[in-house]
Amino acid sequence: MATTTARRAARASAPLLAVLIGLAAGAARAADAGAPSPADLDAFFHFAAGTSEQLDPALRTSLAAGVVDFRAVLAGRRPPHAKADDSDPIPAEGGTKSYAGDGYDVIIVKSLARVAGIDGYMYGAVLLLGTKLALGSDPSVREVSFYPAASLLKLLGG
Repeated sequence: MATTTARRAARASAPLLAVLIGLAAGAARAADAGAPSPADLDAFFHFAAGTSEQLDPALRTSLAAGVVDFRAVLAGRRPPHAKADDSDPIPAEGGTKSYAGDGYDVIIVKSLARVAGIDGYMYGAVLLLGTKLALGSDPSVREVSFYPAASLLKLLGG
């Protein structure tokens, strides 16, 4: 009797274990996949060719992580490197959320909007470079677009 119960419990937990292992493996692949090359960093930040290769490796790694996080948000995923800033107030209008990375912040912009009578959201990412990585009046990269509600739901996998 105890053996049958143990087998049933093992069979019941096996799918859950497989899902958890799959999620962990997927998260690891997502964090490592698509790390930009120096040439890709040059193109993303509009640097002169070869500039990224001249950067301190630690700073280049921080910039690359910021780019990966920015691109993840545009693809409808959470940033794999930056951590949620839980000091932000609870979102009252759509769900804009900040994430802090190593020398940068990524802001997921999600704001209720109506464009030409269509209800939806302004959604996208802002990569805000901190003083460790850049100085200037607006050291940021932004890409925010309007999505009808159903389109954003599809992008976000819901």
